[in-house]
Amino acid sequence: MSTRMLEISQDKRYLSINRGFIEIKESGDLIGKVPIDDINSIIGSAHGLIYSQSLLMELAKRNIPLVVCNQAFVPVSVLWPLDGHYNQSAKIDHQLNASLPLKKQLWKSLVSQKIYRQGQTLEALNLPAGAFYQLSKKVSSGDKDNLEGQAAKRYWPLLLGDNFKRYRNGPPPNNLLNYGYIVLRSATARAVVAGGLHPALGLFHRNKNNPFRLVDDLMEPFRPFIDLLVWKLHTQEGVEELTPDIKSRLVSILSIEIEANNFTTSLLNHIQLLVRSLNKSYEEGKVLLQYPNPTRLNLQTILNG
Repeated sequence: MSTRMLEISQDKRYLSINRGFIEIKESGDLIGKVPIDDINSIIGSAHGLIYSQSLLMELAKRNIPLVVCNQAFVPVSVLWPLDGHYNQSAKIDHQLNASLPLKKQLWKSLVSQKIYRQGQTLEALNLPAGAFYQLSKKVSSGDKDNLEGQAAKRYWPLLLGDNFKRYRNGPPPNNLLNYGYIVLRSATARAVVAGGLHPALGLFHRNKNNPFRLVDDLMEPFRPFIDLLVWKLHTQEGVEELTPDIKSRLVSILSIEIEANNFTTSLLNHIQLLVRSLNKSYEEGKVLLQYPNPTRLNLQTILNG
């Protein structure tokens, strides 16, 4: 599957589909076109954008999400298909019938992986990481002690300095993190829909206004990959603005090769593997989630890229 994302960041553009190509026009003039087969998702971050009905239908047919963002590059809407998998009804039935204890155990697994990965991120930068490895082992069913939150309070000051506060509308590098998480969320949303699962049926996230609660659950273990790249961009290179080049580099995170269970594949494929293993967990009623191999994860790939 392609890792290429198409972002429309200039105002008053018109997007349509023609003979397998997404055509981009301005004032009636064709200014570019991209093969739809090359696109993993589309991000609309400009104003006055117009999309043809035929294009929207083709995106839905191919499970390609269209993410609409506000000025802070925060997603406010995502277009996803009603029918994304040949066996979707059965998949969603398993999802709906999952017991509460199973969902709590699945969330425990996701949180444990996220905290462990935060530790690896810090270790890659020669920063104190031991506490995170210990916390990852102590996560209880449903994370009732909120170790995820406790880890975050330690993690951000270590990674980005004591003065850094993580919130969406905050100063840089919050804007870089926002965009990186959009990339990750878009890729995860496509994997969830393609896997026949309903993105609103989450494990932990319960915001009634969030139709992508499951997506936000599943992307948690992968957030530290974005964090590490943002550290490199902001701390090492002094990046504060989201230029086209920086956006492209953030998108490239999906292509990095990561080892898991004696094979190596892209981060994007690992996201897809996690969704497949979640489907299997629902079907068999036990935690069978599959992640990148933590003992063979070389984060220098991100730092040296």
